[in-house]
This record gives sequence, structure tokens and C-alpha cells, in this order.
Amino acid sequence: MSPRCRSTSNTTVLSIALAALALSWSSTAHADVTLHEMVPMTDGTRLDTIVMLPDAAGAYPVILVRTPYDDQDFQSQLTMAVGFGFAAVIQYTRGSGGSEGSPQVFRTDRDDGHVALDWILAQPWSDGRIAMGGLSALAIPAYLIAPGADPRLQCQMLAIATGDIYADTVFNGGVFRQRDVKTFLDWVGGDDWLSNLNSHRLCDSWWDPVRLAPSEGPAIRTAAIHFGGWYDVFTQGTLNGYTLWRTSSDPDIANRQYLIMAPADHYHPGGNVAGPRTFPESASIDFMATTISYLQWCFDGYNDVIDSWPRVQYYLMGADEPGAPGNEWRGAPDWPIPADETRLFPAGDGTLSATAPAEEGRVAVSMDPDNPSPTVGGRNLLGSLGAEDQASVESRPDAVIFTSEPLAKPLEVVGHLYASLRVLAQGADADVAVRVTDVHPDGRSILITDGIQRLSMRNGCAEAAEMTPGTPVDVDVDLWSTAYVFAPGHRVRMIVTASNSPRFELNPALHDKPAGTAFTLMLSTTGASALRLPVPRPADPTPEVVEFAEPSDPGDVVEADPDAAEDVPPELPGPDALADLPFPDAPRTDTIAPAEPPPDAAATEDVPVPADVPARDDGADAIGPEPTADMAAIDLPTGDVAPQSKSGGGCSAGDPPRTPAASLLALGTLFALATGLRRRRL
Repeated sequence: MSPRCRSTSNTTVLSIALAALALSWSSTAHADVTLHEMVPMTDGTRLDTIVMLPDAAGAYPVILVRTPYDDQDFQSQLTMAVGFGFAAVIQYTRGSGGSEGSPQVFRTDRDDGHVALDWILAQPWSDGRIAMGGLSALAIPAYLIAPGADPRLQCQMLAIATGDIYADTVFNGGVFRQRDVKTFLDWVGGDDWLSNLNSHRLCDSWWDPVRLAPSEGPAIRTAAIHFGGWYDVFTQGTLNGYTLWRTSSDPDIANRQYLIMAPADHYHPGGNVAGPRTFPESASIDFMATTISYLQWCFDGYNDVIDSWPRVQYYLMGADEPGAPGNEWRGAPDWPIPADETRLFPAGDGTLSATAPAEEGRVAVSMDPDNPSPTVGGRNLLGSLGAEDQASVESRPDAVIFTSEPLAKPLEVVGHLYASLRVLAQGADADVAVRVTDVHPDGRSILITDGIQRLSMRNGCAEAAEMTPGTPVDVDVDLWSTAYVFAPGHRVRMIVTASNSPRFELNPALHDKPAGTAFTLMLSTTGASALRLPVPRPADPTPEVVEFAEPSDPGDVVEADPDAAEDVPPELPGPDALADLPFPDAPRTDTIAPAEPPPDAAATEDVPVPADVPARDDGADAIGPEPTADMAAIDLPTGDVAPQSKSGGGCSAGDPPRTPAASLLALGTLFALATGLRRRRL
């Protein structure tokens, strides 16, 4: 199944033809600015607001874009929409463009956005219908504005973004996501904002303006299409946003939400590229055709393509081998899809199996502050992205590796993953970083997902938990969500380290310490340590069982000596064994338990998928300690996080509009606008 839209009416055919014609216009042509306003906010700060109107007098549906970026040519990108009968409003947020005030990094976007909506609805050129959206930093203001917004905000296109800046962006598992956050603040002139982070490592009220609470879902009154990527920096934020919008107290709004998850990184939204991995061409989404059909459905009240969609469409990733399972679109009635948890248990001999180890074991995990475990691929804004081979991580002495036997049959994993681990910190604190990879028969260990958790923040974001050196604690490392099927003959691998740098800061308690053991992983016969995988429920009620082929050459499994001294890392293969491995072809909840499926949810396989179609986290795993007198300030090595440039990608139905073609086309322009913001942008 591929999320591409078929022309289904004469109106749609006309609009697509007009879109093709419009897109042939010069990309450098500028639309005339009809109005240039300084719109006052509630505190008197005036925001630079550009209004572009069609030539003919009248009232029009409005496209609203709110942006923190100074250097994008929004006017020329919205010329097409204006030419087909829409008004376009571009508003620069505080401290950007010609707006007054200092950059607030989304902290005032909720209130300012509501003022902007009210202002537009009061203008004679507005017909009372508004659409808003974009990608990334343009979608975040749209997320924040939705609860309590005037219902005449009928449509939203929310792509690769989040409504929770604290948990999904700044602090993951209590660890500051230093490289991405520092770089983005450089881009938007928000460096002063950084100074607040040490004072607000906990999820106190300072974060309220940039966090949508679960209780706000019922107040949402706008239809939305939520686009995400499995290797995007906001993967979990997109999923959490969709599930929050689905809690609207208006069933018509709750049922007018759609989710599309593609196998892409942040710079290829809707595409088929995740770092070095290029998925089949069918994995790409036709944004223009999809958005055109969606907007006709939203504004005009009908579109048979959208009506035929399953509510959720996700790309099930698979290995880059001929005949490998997966690498196809799936449909589902909702997210998360019904799944049962499968646990794989690490053992002292370096294995990962479906049964708990027969003997108790301990494995030391070391960390050298001057040479931390490096960030290689993953959900990054900078540096290497996506499905990278982890050979350079695994070849280091600070990586502890657990690998399953080859799978006897495909293992499909769809949903939220966790690593539940029992650990013993050697000092005042430590960070537990986990990576999950697909080990191919040729030895490549391709990253599927990863996560990190600070031990002192294991109990939630309200306050730091007490740490007693030498006392074991249980932690749950949030690995976010994915959709991947491991092929027969492949292995599942879990890599445990004490850092993932420079994406994440080094733990302040270890920053100035000499190299040595950061924590000890406890391998219990009770199964206290386990990799937790969501396996979609089969059509019959029989539980899914992980099956492995016969054991292979023991040399293929990295062994961890259970008797190793706690300050000595387990013996691992040397650099020569792994250095030359090839790259591939190029809702917040108060518990970590998997969310219960909706009562009407059916198994994924039962949902027909047209061939032409294209829990929010309560902070329990995204927390940070209050700074203490001996805690180092957030450390940002300038050599690693200097500003960089990145090329590439990165409602109720209203009355029928006067110009059907415009209703199909102009909001397609909105998304085209967003997809144009793909140079060094969050």
C-alpha cells in the first residue's frame, strides 16, 4: 500500500492540473504584499504580519503560517495560493522578522496564536475559515494553539513536530539533548533561553506554555493530518500528538484525525531516506496530492480518497535485502495498534533470549568522560542520521552487547519499545543508553531505535530520586516507537552504554571523574532486566512466540563475563573484527506499560488498505535533576555543537467554498511551503 492519492472527481482532476500549472511558475516570483500589519498581542508586543490577498475584492478562506525564521521567502511560496483565491497570512513570532520582543522559543505561541486567530476572523477579507500548519518549527505553534482555539480553525497539517517541547525535545529520559537544542537555539536567536535550562531541569510550571497536557485533548476542535518519520527527531511527539487529538470531546473531531508515518529522517519528511538507508520508492508520500485530497475533504466535506483511508497508515520497515519481509505500507484503525509484549532477556554470556538467564550475573558498563560512546545515526538534527551501522560503537570497550540467536521466522515489532534494566550505580548518578539493532547475516548491525535514561530521574520529572551508590535500582529506558520486521536469519541486538555523545550531555556527576565503571548491569534469573518489544497481535488469540534457529558459531555472540570486576568492562571483539562492516544500500502516561488498544480496534491485518492511498508521556521518563551546588552547568562543547547548515528535506466540514479549485489547491501550497523549509531547519 502506498499513500498516494487517486483523482476521484472532476474537481480533483481540475485542481491537480491547476497545481501542476501553478508549480511551473517561477520559484523566485514574489507576490505583492497587500497589507503589512503590526498586530498587537495581549501585552502590547506587536508582531510583524504580512497579508496577501487575491486581486478581486471579497472575503476568502485564510492560510495562516506562524514562523520563528527570518530568512525564508514565504511570500513567493504562497503566491500560488493567493492566485487561486486564498488569503495568506504570514506572522513572525516574537523576535523574528520585524516583530517586537525577544525570541521566546514557542513559550508565547499559544496565547499569541489565539490572538492571531481572533484578529484574522475580525478582518473583512476573512470568510471565517482558517487552515494552519507546516513542518517542524512551523508545526509546533500549530500544535500549541489547538486546545481552546476558535473552531473556525478547521484544518491543520502537523508534520514532524511535537506539542511537548520538554519531554520530546529538550530532555529525553532526564538527559539534556544538547547538540540539537543548542543548534536550534542558535538558528532562532534563542541563546538566552539556554540559560533557563539549568534552573528548570524538572518539569515545573516554567514548561507549561510549551507542553500540551492530556487534560487539554477534549478542548481540541480542529481536524488534522499528522505526518511523521520513524527516524525523525520528533517521532514520538508526532504519535503522541495524534493520540491527544483523538481525545477531543467532539466525536466528529476525534474521528477526523489521520496519522501517516514514513521511513524517513528529519530532512526527508514524507520521503524514503533515513540517513544511509534508502527505502523503496513506494515508501515516499506524494505530499501535494495527499494534501489536496485532504483539504477538499476538510473544507468541502467530502473526498472519496480520504473517506477510503484507514485512520492510521504506517510504513513497516524491513531489511534491505531481496525478498525480506516488510518494506510496505500498512493500515490500522487507530494507534497504537493492538500488540502483546514480548520480552528478550540479556544474559551474562552476551546472549539475548526469550527465557530469563539460568544464573545471576553482573556486567560492568564503563564511561570515559574524555572519550564517551559516540552518537552514530538515529533521530538527530545534526551529524549522522537514521539507520547507521553501529560497528564503530560496538567495537569500543565501553559497549556491552547482547545478541539473540538467528530468528527462525520474521519478528514484527510495531509500537513503543522499552528496555527495563536493573542497574547498580557506582557513584552519585549515571545515564543508561540503549540502542536496538538488526544484525544482518553479513555482520552489519543497523540501528532501529535508541533511548537514554538518567538514574536519578527514573521516577518522574517532578523531583530527582534518591541515589545510594552500590544499591540496585530498576529503570525503564524509553526507546520510542518504531515499525520494523526482523527477517529470518537476522538477530536482535541490544547495546548498553553509559553515554551517547554529542547528542546528549554527559552526566554531570561523572563529567569530571576519571574513566571507569559508570554502573553495573544486573542480570537476574527473575527477568528483572529485559528488552520489551510490542509484537502485533495475530488474527487468532494464540500468543506470539519468538522462535530462533539452531545456535550458530559461538564466535558470533559477544560474551560478557559475569565474574568481571565491576571496574572492568566486558571483553568485546577488537576493532579489526568490526571496523570494515559495510553500510546498507543506501502520552505521556504514568506507566511504562503498553497502552491498551481502543475497544473497537481490530488487528492490523483486518484493515483493508486501498492501493491508491497514500501516550503522551507524563514525564516519567523525561526528567532532569534540579541543579545543585556541585552539579556542573549544562556543558556544550563548542567544537561539537557549533551552528551548522543542513541541506535537504528537513474540523468540522464548513460551508462549501465559493471556489472549489482553491479549496483543493491552496492548502496544498501550505504544505508545499513547509516542505520548502528544508535547509538547516528543525
